[in-house]
Amino acid sequence: MARDSCALVLSATPPSKHRLTSTETWPMKQNIQIHIDRIRKVIIQELKDKGLSSLYLGGTVPSRDRIPSSDIDTLGIVESAFDFKEEEKVNRYLRGCLKEEIGIDSTFRGVTLSELNGGKQKGIITKWVPIRILIKRLPFFKHLWGKEFDFSKFQVKRKEPQQRAKVQTKNIRRNMTSLRTGPQEVPIRDITKHLLSLIALEAEVEYGFTFNPSYEKLAEHLQGEKGHIVHQAMALRKKPQINRTQMLLFCNQAEKYLDDLERRSGMWII
Repeated sequence: MARDSCALVLSATPPSKHRLTSTETWPMKQNIQIHIDRIRKVIIQELKDKGLSSLYLGGTVPSRDRIPSSDIDTLGIVESAFDFKEEEKVNRYLRGCLKEEIGIDSTFRGVTLSELNGGKQKGIITKWVPIRILIKRLPFFKHLWGKEFDFSKFQVKRKEPQQRAKVQTKNIRRNMTSLRTGPQEVPIRDITKHLLSLIALEAEVEYGFTFNPSYEKLAEHLQGEKGHIVHQAMALRKKPQINRTQMLLFCNQAEKYLDDLERRSGMWII
């Protein structure tokens, strides 16, 4: 990204003191908070006067599931009239100039107060993850700035595991078809991530799992189920490198899991 475009955002904010080099490797836990603080400053400075009410850290950092390829996900609660062109402007900076500086991908997504109260879908994140599903994850996000919301108070109706499983199964099958036939629509590792999210729904219904977005907690809950695909999915997700051949082999096992789940859970997958 051109340096003059980098000057469009945060011209007054000093860069992080630490820059990654090609020889440095993850986890570098001593630096992750530095990077989160830098991302937070970017977003706040650019959006605090444009409808941003609060900022949260989501994804694999608060759930302690981070792997080397993980990005840093932030979510903002924004006013109902928020202009989502501002979201994309910030993301261009995060994906370009800031990534050059800190060496980590990061993304900002906004959810409007009207969506949280059951209103019309507006943001990109709620197009990908319906608000009735996202609302269950929000209490696990880490508050970074602004008003701290009690997400249990919002009026949007939560989807039950049975309803969420249908959406998740459809998405996984679509992503596996994309991997097999191209063009690939999602990062290759997302297939294991999405399958683990489906397994969490199965665990809620069939194994007494209390919902938690942590994959580690899910695997721990199912540790007695030695033949369950959750363990294979976790092992593959933690590999430093995954190639297409490895993922295609895993998809064959995942397909069998999905077929079996749909056969024996026809009573609860709505």
